[in-house]
Amino acid sequence: MAELLFDRRCRLTIAIPATNPKDFSGYQTTNLMRIDGGRQETGEVGFRVAFSLEKSLERTPNTGTITVTNLSADTRNSLQQKGLKVLFEAGYKNSLTTYFIGDVRTVDHVHVGPDWNTTMRLGDGERAWQFARVHESFNPGAAVSDVLRKLAAATGLKLGNVDKKAAAFVGALDQGWSASGNALKNLDMFVTRTLRKTLSVQNGALQLLDTDETLDHPVPDITPDSGLVGTPEFGSPPTRGKPQLITFTSLLIPVEAGARVRLRSEKYDGFVRVVKATHDGDTSGGNWYTKMDATVIR
Repeated sequence: MAELLFDRRCRLTIAIPATNPKDFSGYQTTNLMRIDGGRQETGEVGFRVAFSLEKSLERTPNTGTITVTNLSADTRNSLQQKGLKVLFEAGYKNSLTTYFIGDVRTVDHVHVGPDWNTTMRLGDGERAWQFARVHESFNPGAAVSDVLRKLAAATGLKLGNVDKKAAAFVGALDQGWSASGNALKNLDMFVTRTLRKTLSVQNGALQLLDTDETLDHPVPDITPDSGLVGTPEFGSPPTRGKPQLITFTSLLIPVEAGARVRLRSEKYDGFVRVVKATHDGDTSGGNWYTKMDATVIR
């Protein structure tokens, strides 16, 4: 585990739109700004970058804060415009992984002693949450899959696993359904009331999960030898009959909300479902951790 404490690296790719594209891939490559943090493969030391990124299964936007020290005046000025999106990658030598994709809510430049700290506050799917609107009416007998797809498309976000989930629904609406106003709120209402699933936005893409479903991702094995920090802590279930809660911390790992994790410690050896992951790091030292709130999989 000792080698994971060194060679911290991260990268911000900031998209500056010439128009108003809907997702990160829609930005012109000529309008991308790259900021590297930590020691680079060339031996050069990049910018100091500190971050705190919170990802959960809530329908409201995941949030993140990233602070870069001593950007040039020209770069700071170029960040003072609307419509910026950020792709944030982090990890270690030769292993950068995407941790967050989001819209920039605010940018602040603060002079601290001899340094300039630029802080960007992000929201995953923020612009869709604020501006996407839907006005649709569906008659009784409308295919549930068609309703789901139309409401999802209205958000302007990537569809994520929507098509896969929609293909599993073969039924039709017993009663009509009307959607008007905020697109994400209307989609969430349909998903929770009609489909009995949870809706969230992860890295700019819609994600639908059953109450106890986990993502179809590789399952990380977290042990004291592979990054577990300290001892897991248990909490009471939020309501009777619900799975027991467990909180634990590891060295920085790209785990997503909804992921299945194998946790092995003196107190617990088994699988858990991550309901919230908070990634905290600083390329100059200190934090480089992921804290996970999870439920025990029985």
